Amino acid sequence: MAEHNVVGNIGEEIACQIMRKKGFRIVDTNWRFGHLEMDVIAINKKEIVFIEVKTRGNQKFGYAVES
Repeated sequence: MAEHNVVGNIGEEIACQIMRKKGFRIVDTNWRFGHLEMDVIAINKKEIVFIEVKTRGNQKFGYAVES
């Protein structure tokens, strides 16, 4: 597996941990529809949240929040 994929997987797992701590249940990860993908889908009593995770191993291409 390429290094950027490993970093991305770590970021997605961290995102799932954060959502669980906030009381969300993870419904699915890496959900696909054709060529589209959603990294994390989470739900709590009031909300369904669709999460696109941006993980950076360095700042060469800017901060994740900027993308």
